[in-house]
Amino acid sequence: MRYDTVIFDLDGTLTNSHDGITNAVRYALSKMNLPIPDEAGLRKYIGPPLVDSFQRYAGMDAAAAERGALLFREYYVPTGRFENQVYPGIRELLKALHDGGARVLIATGKPADYKYAVRQMRFFPVVEHLITSQGMRLAIPNRHVFEKAAAWADVVHFMMPSPLGIMGLKHVEKLGIPHTAAFHCQPENITFTLHMGNSRRVNDFVYNRFRDTFFNRFTHIHCPSNMIANQLRQHGYTARLHVISNGISPEYIYGKREKEPWMQGLFNVLMVGRYAGEKRQDELIDACAKSRHAREIQVILAGKGHEQYQEIKGDYLPFNERKIAQEILADLD
Repeated sequence: MRYDTVIFDLDGTLTNSHDGITNAVRYALSKMNLPIPDEAGLRKYIGPPLVDSFQRYAGMDAAAAERGALLFREYYVPTGRFENQVYPGIRELLKALHDGGARVLIATGKPADYKYAVRQMRFFPVVEHLITSQGMRLAIPNRHVFEKAAAWADVVHFMMPSPLGIMGLKHVEKLGIPHTAAFHCQPENITFTLHMGNSRRVNDFVYNRFRDTFFNRFTHIHCPSNMIANQLRQHGYTARLHVISNGISPEYIYGKREKEPWMQGLFNVLMVGRYAGEKRQDELIDACAKSRHAREIQVILAGKGHEQYQEIKGDYLPFNERKIAQEILADLD
């Protein structure tokens, strides 16, 4: 099947807008005689709604945050938006799509004459933590906005059974718009955060709830792994399942590089993925610590983070994996 329209996110997908955004935040805060945070603090402003960020991170009230947003645009519109680099290969990709006859669109929170923005849902702190710990935000369902966005779509792809997704599914079913789904929110993502991840009964309940209220209304579902596809089959999901991994491409050619100095003389174990209960980084660390070769093993946790800090519950904290690992090993003596 050939698709006539392709939609991209902008920041972090097509372009690296870090410098333009952080410089605009510096400008706004300096104009308001407010302290300018360090690099880690400035990075918090990339992504979330600007007014919300000024209230949350700079302690502004609603009126001051609106003024901060105006000052931000005072810098960003004439200058900051040009402090933006297109990622390598993107120009060629967009040209190939255009030359192939596809209509290429951008979905972004940037001001535009035509956009389909919906407001973010707010929850009590404990619920907010449950959602944001999975790297997600939930949108308030807005039927009018969704209908405008779906009116031109050949196919609507749903990522998860969120309130917006459930509302949107009813709409496309009513209008007969082809629709597919992705299964990326595994029940264990939720139950481990609630410290109930080992309860088969609870996990089965969530799998079945997802199935009956959402996923069995689709004929095609994208799964990120064979393991997920097998779980869906075992729980009675009836759609045709398509495993499309975001792992290593078949075109990848392994080439062993010389170890960096801090890796030499050690057996290095690399674990990728976000830091979450269901990923069980703790089991890997415990297993390595119990090995008779523990002092020769170095565990590298490559997840969402930075060499000098880690993002934990929305805060940026100083963090050095090697230092922490050395402290753990010292405690084992």
